[in-house]
This record gives sequence, C-alpha cells and structure tokens, in this order.
Amino acid sequence: MDVKKPRKKEWGEMSFWEKMLGLVLLTAIVIAIIWFIGAVISGVKEQNQKQTATPSESQTPKAETKPKAEAKYTAKIVDSRVVNPATWQFDAQVKNTGTAEGKPKCTVRAHDESNTYKGFDFFEKETPLQPEKIWYWSGNLTITKEGATFVTETSINCTN
Repeated sequence: MDVKKPRKKEWGEMSFWEKMLGLVLLTAIVIAIIWFIGAVISGVKEQNQKQTATPSESQTPKAETKPKAEAKYTAKIVDSRVVNPATWQFDAQVKNTGTAEGKPKCTVRAHDESNTYKGFDFFEKETPLQPEKIWYWSGNLTITKEGATFVTETSINCTN
C-alpha cells in the first residue's frame, strides 16, 4: 500500500493568507525563544546576586568606624626670583588641612611654556606640622640650560 505524502507548497505557490499565517507562527516561535532565554539569564543573575549578597543591616549590626586622622596639605609658591642664569629661587607656603600632624614631603617643579628649560627638587619638613598650621620656607631649583629667566610655570605638591 503506497501512501502518498502531500507535497509541500513552494513560497510562490502560497496564497497571501498562508504566507501571513506562516510569518505569524514564525514570529511567535522567535518571541517565545527570546522570552525563554531572557528568563534563564534573569534567573542566573538573580541566583548570583543571592550568592554574593551580604547580610542586611538588620541581620548584622555594623560597627561605627571613625575617619582615620591624617595630615593633608595645600601648598603654593608665593614668590620667586632669578638668582643667576641657572638658579630659580622661590618662597613656598604649606598648610596642614588634615586632622593629624605630619611631615610634608613636597615636590616643586618649574619650567617654561615649551618645557625646554626646567627643574625640580624634593623638600621635606624635618619636624611635624600640626593641623591648621602653616610652614613657610624657601628653596632653590637648578634650571636646565641656564634658563631660570624663562620660567613661567610652576607647581608644588605635598604628601606625607
């Protein structure tokens, strides 16, 4: 007994409504697959969040932490002058704006606009600077190529 299978219609042989029905079914299947993948990803994310979550504040009381007392500084060059062609002298001011004493270590840089003539050095206060106190001091920088007269830009940065 021969059973004849119905022949599948080619796209061009289908009516407009058969094509529309096929596209609607295909769209529904694609949407279902996307929804399923989204649900799986969401579940994985939620599971990971549960595993890495920390206990809530109601479960574990937090100890109050006091901010660490430390020295912080603001610094500026208040005056400068050329001593000789290679030496640039400056007056600096450093203020301890922190909550603890500290010994500031400062880097002073000076150069011209093109960075052709430049110099830098490190300076350190040997005794502690109390909070809210100001340290006034002077220093000299050797500027390359005897370019002290060309210095136009300066910076000072102080840390502990």
